[in-house]
Amino acid sequence: MKHRKSDTLIEDAMIAATALAHDLTLVTRNVADFESLGLTVINPFGKGR
Repeated sequence: MKHRKSDTLIEDAMIAATALAHDLTLVTRNVADFESLGLTVINPFGKGR
């Protein structure tokens, strides 16, 4: 299988839109890319976890 170049911006937008549409909490280590979008975001590897 060949590795393809990721289009992270589009992929993150699709993840965010899905979470918003279904009123979901987003669990990711990449909190910075999602915090400003009005999502509830949890970093499972963050402080206090």
